[in-house]
Amino acid sequence: MKRILIVKMWALGDILVATPILTALKARFPDCKISWLVDKKYRGAVDGNPLIDEVISIDWTAWQRDFRYGNLWKYFAAGRLIRRDLQRRNFDIQISLTPDKWWGVWFNCAPIRIALFPSEKPGILGMFYTDVIIRFPGSTDHHIDRNLLVMNPLGGSGDYDRRIVFGVTDEDNQVAEQFLAQHFNRHSGSRYVVFHPGTSQRTKCWPASNFASLADLVSRSLNVVITGSPAEQGLAEEIKRIAVNRESIVIAAGQLANLGQTGALVKNAAAVVTGDTSLLHISSALNIPTIAIYGSTRPNEYAPLFGSNELLYDDIVSCAPCYKSTCSLPAEEDLLCLKRITPQIVSKSLFSILEQNPANVA
Repeated sequence: MKRILIVKMWALGDILVATPILTALKARFPDCKISWLVDKKYRGAVDGNPLIDEVISIDWTAWQRDFRYGNLWKYFAAGRLIRRDLQRRNFDIQISLTPDKWWGVWFNCAPIRIALFPSEKPGILGMFYTDVIIRFPGSTDHHIDRNLLVMNPLGGSGDYDRRIVFGVTDEDNQVAEQFLAQHFNRHSGSRYVVFHPGTSQRTKCWPASNFASLADLVSRSLNVVITGSPAEQGLAEEIKRIAVNRESIVIAAGQLANLGQTGALVKNAAAVVTGDTSLLHISSALNIPTIAIYGSTRPNEYAPLFGSNELLYDDIVSCAPCYKSTCSLPAEEDLLCLKRITPQIVSKSLFSILEQNPANVA
């Protein structure tokens, strides 16, 4: 039996698009045991995953803060504890998806150490791994396919299942059912669409006023459940405040304990409307019809590969896509690439995709 460690610390979306590696490993080594090392802030992306036997989380932010502020004794002491904890598990194979970070060598704990480097010149860090794979940045390959390159040294078949694997537990389903029951009677035939307005960057966020207008446009036939982290609860409340038909809007942002419970809400939704963020990958993994709104970014190598989806963006604005976290246009044209995607456009796409998936609105 092979014991395998995957090292991918962050972020939610990047972790999710790495999960097809799990399916490939289980196909190559059917009885293997897989552990995943992750920053505790992002363990929600792998908690409950049916193909992961153990999630190992560390407080990466606090650990690195000690280094930055010169608390070197504390930093090295914590690093040794992490390393010893990994070594005692006797891993046979280690797969590092962020080996370009120098602190990643603390996690080297297996005789076979496979590293997926983002650059063609791994430099001195490449010496710490037995197998160095180049991810080919700038290629047109999907990010999932780039991640699956780590299977090459292990004799992978090359014929891989590229679906993202996301776990929703029975407990997650129960919590989601209880939450929904508190707000509307699902047995009446009423269905809902999930809005996920928050993203990691302002230039990816469709305006709150647009989400509010979209909620009004769909309220005759669908309820709206707004998801998000506790930090995004204020954004959800703003959308509900602006909307006219507030009674059809339920705020789940900040109300659920983990990402799995949000996934349980998504799993039972008629559709999802989101930006370029992790929930896009979760809804794709759960095969839920999805409308994705892009501003500063484009789908490209991160596009959802499965399920029904509409990917909306506007390329008339000359600077789009800019891939920047702040908009460089003057105030009167701020976020113009996003604002050109109107609620009417999104509503039309949403009802079109629902017509293609009638089971979701039954």
